[in-house]
Amino acid sequence: MKKENFLLLLALSLIGVSLVVTLVVQGIEKGATVVAALFTTAGVIFSVWAAQIRSIDQQNREDSRQYQRLVQEQTIAREERDNQRELDREQRDSNSKALILQMSTQQRIEMSKRRDSATTKLLGDNGLERAAAINDLFFQIDDWWTLIDNEISLSEGEEKIRQLRQEGRRRRQELFDLALKIADENELVLEARARNLRARLAGDVNPSSLADLDMRGLNLASPVTGGRTPDLSGAQFPRGIDLSHSNFTGCLLNNATFEGAKLYKASFARCELTESNFQDARGTECSFQNALIQTANFRESHFWKANFDDAIVVGDFSNSNLKASSFRRSRIAASSFSKADLGAVDFGLSEIALPNFSETWLAFSNFGGARIVGGNLRGAKFGFSTMKNAVFADPAMPSENSDSWMLEEDDATDWTGVNLEEVDFRAVKLRSRKHFTKNSVHYKRSLADFRPEQNYPRSPNIFDSAK
Repeated sequence: MKKENFLLLLALSLIGVSLVVTLVVQGIEKGATVVAALFTTAGVIFSVWAAQIRSIDQQNREDSRQYQRLVQEQTIAREERDNQRELDREQRDSNSKALILQMSTQQRIEMSKRRDSATTKLLGDNGLERAAAINDLFFQIDDWWTLIDNEISLSEGEEKIRQLRQEGRRRRQELFDLALKIADENELVLEARARNLRARLAGDVNPSSLADLDMRGLNLASPVTGGRTPDLSGAQFPRGIDLSHSNFTGCLLNNATFEGAKLYKASFARCELTESNFQDARGTECSFQNALIQTANFRESHFWKANFDDAIVVGDFSNSNLKASSFRRSRIAASSFSKADLGAVDFGLSEIALPNFSETWLAFSNFGGARIVGGNLRGAKFGFSTMKNAVFADPAMPSENSDSWMLEEDDATDWTGVNLEEVDFRAVKLRSRKHFTKNSVHYKRSLADFRPEQNYPRSPNIFDSAK
């Protein structure tokens, strides 16, 4: 209850009590004068109360108007401050953009000078200076990527952004070609190329600086052995990248990834390819000559007319297509060619230990002078292949009751049209001569012995055991 209402109620209560007491004590006639005075007093009190109420209401309304005016003034002041801050921010952004564009212009001029300087060094005779120029060219590629990315973030309009992206790619491609596609046999230069490329493909530096660049025709070939070897171990080339006509001769490519890559006429001669990944890669006339290929993944790859001559091969070529390729004089161990297409492949004079040729297409292939030690030939198709002077051996002959025979009686291996004259099968467990009697040419003059051998000696060297 408000204070003024309480005072009015108290006054009226006192008047009422006084009226009752007067009437009781003095009677109605004698108390009339007092009653009139009390009513007059009550009227005065009520008038005063009403005037006070009106004054309070007026004051409240005035206070409300003052408050609303203050709120409005504060709102206007706040909006003005916000607008001023926005104007200041826009001014700063405008100044910042102008400054960045000015710096970009200066940076473009500086990078043009750096490119000219690096080009001059690349044409010089000092190998150390050429290697330093290679390093600077790669840093320029990164700088161009950052510069264009910053300019794109400040640009508006799709056309402007498209033009900047095209310019950035053109600038980076020019530098990339200078760094990696000019023939240079200096080992310091090759080492610098490999180191910078590996860093950007292995995640040590932002790989986006090499995004969308044409990497065909890379030149990292090492012409010497025993010196510094270009090391690209661990490089993760983007899936599906085109590396056609690239030359990696003599490089270390251990644990490198070329999955799905296009490798037409690429060279990996004399490379170390331990645990490298070529799954689903494709190429024609690729060279792996004299390469060291260990536990490598070539599953589902397509390498037509590839050259694996004199290579050491331990890998998985399952479901691959190596049609018309050459493995002459190669040493192949524990490799799987299951369900692969090896039509017209040349294994001449090679040493093949424990291969998996199950369900492999080997028609018109050449095994002349090759030694095949153990392995799985179940379901292989040797139709019209050449095997003159080939030797089939097993380093650890199974017992007569063993299930690990090279050729089972119910085997679907196809020898149609194969000339087995002078082929040595004496060390192979053959349960039946039916593999040869109907399909093969001149099998009777071969050295095959169809009687099970017992206690065939083991040898620690799977190749020497065939001798």
